[in-house]
Amino acid sequence: MGWAFADYQNSFPNLSTNTIMYGHTYRETTIFSKLKRVLEKDWLKNNDKQRITLDTEKERLIFKVFSVYTIDKTNDYLQISFESKEKYGQYLNKSLERSIKDFKSSPTTDDKILTISTCYIDSDHRLVVQAKLIGSE
Repeated sequence: MGWAFADYQNSFPNLSTNTIMYGHTYRETTIFSKLKRVLEKDWLKNNDKQRITLDTEKERLIFKVFSVYTIDKTNDYLQISFESKEKYGQYLNKSLERSIKDFKSSPTTDDKILTISTCYIDSDHRLVVQAKLIGSE
């Protein structure tokens, strides 16, 4: 319950177009237990908190949040790759439309993104945080 893990279809160290990470919020000691704070006004106002670091075996990647939303259990946001830039653009637009806040950070079809998905309220709802890759350390 305490580990975050990538979708089995993702690849490392060469990231997929959309790297999907899962983790539990079940207890306060689980990996994403504090992730629900992204829905609070204070978090949404604090630009410093809207960066995510992802350490791979080769580098530390930096992502900037562009979308936060809750959704009924579905698979439509769990897509790793896209058949065309047009389809990827449609996916990105849908993610932006779902967001509870305009983060003034719109990804393009040339960007790689990170999607964090975890349970929210119960097993039939999800909390989703999406961010675009902006650099590495």
